[in-house]
Amino acid sequence: AKASLGDEGSLALLVQLFLGLRPSEVLGLVVGDCSKHYRLIRVLGTKTANAKRELELVAEVADLLERHCSSLAPSNRIFASKLSAKPAPNWMLKRMKRACAESGIREYCAHSLRGLHSSLALQAGASSHDVARALGHSRFSTTQRHYVAPGVVESSRIRQVAELLFSYGAHFGQVGEFRGVAKIRALF
Repeated sequence: AKASLGDEGSLALLVQLFLGLRPSEVLGLVVGDCSKHYRLIRVLGTKTANAKRELELVAEVADLLERHCSSLAPSNRIFASKLSAKPAPNWMLKRMKRACAESGIREYCAHSLRGLHSSLALQAGASSHDVARALGHSRFSTTQRHYVAPGVVESSRIRQVAELLFSYGAHFGQVGEFRGVAKIRALF
């Protein structure tokens, strides 16, 4: 809600969460890194060659970002643009602490939004390759080791197998070739 009211810090945290960016990557974004309607964001990266990537932003957040950037020049930083230099990553940390306090939840660091992004993406059905790419990693093992919540990968794989079996059963169950699907569905 605060981002829709023009709160720059809240919008920065939303962009970080929805794209899985590092705090330094959020703070390094300039208006020119965005496509015409702010749906595609080019991340120049701060760590490795894999950190350079183009990510798609959901329409609702893209609309907020477009409104926020409407008066900024293409060369302007998107966040903390009124500061003379790029702010330190603690700019994001301060806004995250404030958001946690205002929400009445325990305090998290801004970097933890990368873990939340990767765990939610996997739970929603994104492939491990796509999640690693979104975070700027060359291998999913890096993403899993540092960001994915315990148990998420296993439950995601179980869900994928179940969906495959359900679709297989729906296809063949009509002619009676795979009757075990009903038993498998009963387990879930």
